[in-house]
Order: sequence, then structure tokens, then C-alpha cells
Amino acid sequence: IDNRYKWDLSLLIKNDKDIKVKKDEVLSDVKKLISLKNKAFKNSDNLLLFLQLEEKIDANLGILYLYANLLCDSDSTITKSQALKMDITNFYNDISSKLSFVSPMLMKHSYEEVTKLIDNNSKLDIYRHYFEDFYRAKEHILDEDKELLISELSHAMVVGRNAFYNLTNTDSYLGYVKDENNQELLEIMNNTSVESTVKVTGKVTANEAVKLGGIEIIPSNTVS
Repeated sequence: IDNRYKWDLSLLIKNDKDIKVKKDEVLSDVKKLISLKNKAFKNSDNLLLFLQLEEKIDANLGILYLYANLLCDSDSTITKSQALKMDITNFYNDISSKLSFVSPMLMKHSYEEVTKLIDNNSKLDIYRHYFEDFYRAKEHILDEDKELLISELSHAMVVGRNAFYNLTNTDSYLGYVKDENNQELLEIMNNTSVESTVKVTGKVTANEAVKLGGIEIIPSNTVS
């Protein structure tokens, strides 16, 4: 493929060292953000720093996530790229769990309190619309423990989607779906969608049978 038709991923991340730098930066900023957990509303400067750190974390996570996914999609047969995508996805979910306190923390303070701080610091004015939208969703925001629980669930929720992606892009031959009369119906993972196969109702068994959405699949080999 001509390079002009390929993504220039160096605009996001230049090399493996850059990935580590970005991840370390995110971890450092997360620590700073957590340290402001009970101080963000002490004054307008603290609130500004809190919001800027949150923005920076989101931006760096976005870069890492986008890079890892585009790199993997460029050639899904490269194991290293698949491993990086999984690593960044797990990293993203871990950070999301650590920051699950943010919305409940902000919700403990009234919109009127926030607007007073914004009025006292012109640098906060760019966040006015953010808070307007945020407080409109107040009734849908849970307490800190429940938000953490939901965030932790994201680890499990991506398993099916990742399994589907890896199976559809494997070089291994997986055989055909067979009906109760042992008649071949369709080649496994061909002409399917994430939505139709993501629900895993069973697991790999001794006879190499995999159950996806209630359909028993007998592959001709085992994918590890």
C-alpha cells in the first residue's frame, strides 16, 4: 500500500519510549488529581488546576488509545500490536476506575458554588458550559462507590468485544458452525458482527467446543 494512503501514526506516538513517557505522565497527573480530591473547591485556583489536570489526563489517554487501536488495525496479524492494544485498553480502564470519584465529588457542590468560583477567576470561564451540562445530568450520577463499581465493570465488558476482534483477524482456520444434524452452516466468524457474537455463553471445553450466543462451534484447531 502506498504510504500516502496509510496513517502517519508518528504524529501521535513516535516510538515505544513515547508510549512509556505518556503512560508515566498520566500516572503522575492522576496522583496530583487525587491529591486535590478534597481541596478542589477550596479556592478557584485549585478548581482550575483540578480541571486542567483532568483535561490533560483525558487528552493523553485519548492519544494512547487512538494510537494503539490504529496501529493494531493497520495490520491485525502482528502480535505485538495486538498486545499493545490490550495493554492500553487495560491501562485506560484502570485510570478510569481511579478517577471514578470525580463526578460524585463535583456533585457534592452546588452549581451556585461553582459559578461563584468561576466568576472569581476568568481562566475558569471556559469551563462554564461544561458545568452547565454536568449539573443537568445530576440525577443520573451515583455516589462514589457505585460509580467505581460501574467503572470496574468496564474490564469485563470489553472481553467479548476483544475476543471477537482477535478471532475475526486470526490466521487460524476455525472451521464451520454446524447444526444439530452436523450440517455445516457457515464459516465461523464470517459475515457476523460484534453484536451477534459478543455474548459468550460458554467457554472452551475439552472437546474444543466454543459456545457463542448459544450456538455450538466446533473449530478444526484450537486458538490459544
